Amino acid sequence: MPTPKPKTKPLNPNHSLASMFDSRFLKPWHLLDRNATEFTDIIRHVTREQLGNPQDDKWGSILYFTNSKVPAPYLLGTKEDLETLLEVYQVHTIGQLVGLRITIWVTSWNNKDVLRIKPKRPVEPGAAPQPINQATDDIDIDELTEEYDNDHQEEDDNDHPEA
Repeated sequence: MPTPKPKTKPLNPNHSLASMFDSRFLKPWHLLDRNATEFTDIIRHVTREQLGNPQDDKWGSILYFTNSKVPAPYLLGTKEDLETLLEVYQVHTIGQLVGLRITIWVTSWNNKDVLRIKPKRPVEPGAAPQPINQATDDIDIDELTEEYDNDHQEEDDNDHPEA
């Protein structure tokens, strides 16, 4: 009796070697192989789940996102992430995480790509862009426009001398 052929999946030759190893949680290669370095989404659900072998009794806090295109949940497990949530997002309870819009980004630690919660709140959709720096708040846009118009009017006059 012939042996049945195993199921196969094509491999993308441009993806990292790390992508060949299944992971239950989000890894840097999930983003990098998609030519992305970060994503922003809303936390849908937070849970504690057992990690590894049941006899090890290791547990982790897991963030699930609303966007179904996020390939895996995020394992929350670094001091930096905790500090970012406390200081940048002003989150102090587990309940405050649900519905929170955060950015996960690829950064480096000990010369390795790692994922972290970005220590900067994402701009809310539809919100006005933030000024690039405070010095721009002191600029009078009408005055700048008038100066620009005057400078370029002289150029236009020189380009088209009256006959």
